Amino acid sequence: MSDPRKKRSGLSRLLRTIFFVDILKGMALTLKYFFKPKITLQYPEEKRQLPERYRGLHRLQRWADGSERCVACGLCAAVCPSECIYIEPGENENGERYAQVYEIELLRCVFCGFCVEACPYDAIVMTDEYELSDYEKERLLYTKERLLAETGFGEKPSV
Repeated sequence: MSDPRKKRSGLSRLLRTIFFVDILKGMALTLKYFFKPKITLQYPEEKRQLPERYRGLHRLQRWADGSERCVACGLCAAVCPSECIYIEPGENENGERYAQVYEIELLRCVFCGFCVEACPYDAIVMTDEYELSDYEKERLLYTKERLLAETGFGEKPSV
């Protein structure tokens, strides 16, 4: 004996094939969005609006007098889950500490922002710069000179 459910499913499949039901559903969906405004951005000319708390490229800050804020305490390197920050401390002629070597390896960085939260001097910030790709792996190792470039100035606290 034949099952009536199998006949019904075979018949409905035949009718769907004859009347192009799936194609008509697809065309209806296309027409639904055809007359709505487009949301596509022309990327190089139009930049995407980023959220306020977006975490992009790192930057090292300077004080108002131009000196570096980083005192090489190592808290940012200690809290980093991917261990992408390398710091070597040094002292200047006044006996003040500074980061002699400060490197961030962006290929290992997960952009979590823990380094920013851990810094007691607000020496490191995350910008909204997101165009970080490069053809050479070596250029994704950001040195202190690259991280200090084009940064703002702030007030130096009284000691």
